[in-house]
Amino acid sequence: MKQPDPSSTDVLLDSLEESKALPFDIIKNALTDAVHPLAQIKNGDLFLSAKAAEAYRTITSTDFSKTAWRIDDPQDRETVAYWVGLGGSFIADFSATPSEARIFAWVLSPVPDAAQFTLKQLKGRDGRWVPTSLLATDDEFLGWIDTSKEVVNHSAVASVLDSGPVGFRFFARDNALPTYFMLREFDGFRAQAILPGRSPHWQEWLEQFTEITSHRFAGITSANLSDLGREVRSGGTHKDLGELQADMGHLGVPILSGPISLNDELVPADERHNAYKSINASYISKSEIDREQSLEIAPISTSLIGFTQSASSWELLRHGSIHEKVLAKELKKHGIELKNCTQGRLELSRYVGDLVAAFPLFSDLSSEQIAEISQMIEMRSFEKSETIIVEGDRAEKIFFIASGAVLAKIRDGVVIPAGRFFGEIALIKGIPRTATVEGYESGVLLTLDIHIIYRLMEFLPNLADAITETAKQRLSEIHHWSTDASSEKQR
Repeated sequence: MKQPDPSSTDVLLDSLEESKALPFDIIKNALTDAVHPLAQIKNGDLFLSAKAAEAYRTITSTDFSKTAWRIDDPQDRETVAYWVGLGGSFIADFSATPSEARIFAWVLSPVPDAAQFTLKQLKGRDGRWVPTSLLATDDEFLGWIDTSKEVVNHSAVASVLDSGPVGFRFFARDNALPTYFMLREFDGFRAQAILPGRSPHWQEWLEQFTEITSHRFAGITSANLSDLGREVRSGGTHKDLGELQADMGHLGVPILSGPISLNDELVPADERHNAYKSINASYISKSEIDREQSLEIAPISTSLIGFTQSASSWELLRHGSIHEKVLAKELKKHGIELKNCTQGRLELSRYVGDLVAAFPLFSDLSSEQIAEISQMIEMRSFEKSETIIVEGDRAEKIFFIASGAVLAKIRDGVVIPAGRFFGEIALIKGIPRTATVEGYESGVLLTLDIHIIYRLMEFLPNLADAITETAKQRLSEIHHWSTDASSEKQR
């Protein structure tokens, strides 16, 4: 082990005890372009500032399976800000006020290599395929939006944030954000920002993080599953702080708790895990539909809202932290209707993984990759003659036929059977839908968002080749039929 330079107050990175949760190579990658006060390079060696080194030592020596720090403690906030600045991550409850119900989240470095390490090695999810959301202040978030593509009412955003933590999916301005954290679509890039509402503790942490690291945002993803721990499936989330520590405390990343109230009374810090149990007890006995309908049930994720081109309409993309009725009531004050776009989203089981594995398109994927893709897929049934896509519509998904068959209404009609896919032409060419498709024999479709397919194609060449070749063949057929039809009219 190298010895630190005794003439410097900075600490040689290689002199520290290395953490498996944040290896030295990840730190070096994260700090390549670092500025003081985090680190500096001297004679080819990386030295951490005294505070950054102390934060690393403190977290490395803490057993988070037996303890949780506090987001409302200034020292804990600062230590974790340095840790994330070095490329680390932490798990915390995410809320707007002391009386809000808790949502567990995983906050990670905005540096791609460091974020990927957290997602892949700690969370067990390949972050290359699904962009991570951004945790940011509302002012920062509003500056990223491409208002030439969507209408954003700032007062309405403020009203929503007064109600609690919430997520927004939006078109990002050119070069406003790194593409690693965005959803690539044929008509631009969308990003997904999670905002902490009016929680002073989260706002202070974000301000501290920016001041220490110069980063404008952190990454954020769910913390309800880990391949390295037991999977917690009751209600889709951890039900209390003790359960979170038991499941993920051994990973070596900090776990932060926040203030929590029961019956309008603040719960002492050492009793927070019991307060979680009381708030989330209803999860065990209620179905997903019941949770969405009840204002009394604690949320399992962060609500996700999408803007539109209309000043009078927003979209609810995911149920969560703020109930649909509360959101709709707030937006109505600003003349905005909230359109529910969550119908048809199902919690998928291993059955979906079996269906994915049956498609020749995915034949080269490993079982781990298939399992990961299965988590991204939505499933919907369709009936005979039911319209699935309409010619000229914007393309947002690609469709895989698990059972039944569909009819592409091109010339006399083309039947596409189970085991095949459609919707790829618009994806490859970046154009609207080229044909109307309806049900031919009732069945089941699996759908993947286009931004996920783009990610898969970037890292799986065989998949990209197969989709591209199919698109070329079908475009050639459409062109051939169009030419024949034109010739017939001329005759």
